[in-house]
Amino acid sequence: MSFTFQRNADGTLTVRDAVMQALGRASVCWSTPEGAGVFDATAAEEVGNVLLETLDEWLRAELRAVGVYTFAVPRTAVPITTPDSPHA
Repeated sequence: MSFTFQRNADGTLTVRDAVMQALGRASVCWSTPEGAGVFDATAAEEVGNVLLETLDEWLRAELRAVGVYTFAVPRTAVPITTPDSPHA
């Protein structure tokens, strides 16, 4: 089974969208997903948010390690260019 990210109408894919879509897809990687029970979207979103917060902390630590102390992380949609992106 293949997986591709679903982009927004304007062709963008935010990091948040990518993480949440990947978690959703991973949640059905069972040999018999129909017997796995009820998907808890709220719990999955919480896992995604913790992952995003951790990635943010790692990124900030890496930037500090190379001497970048002031930076802004956009909280709006920022295009991610991937090989299959129309913006690549």
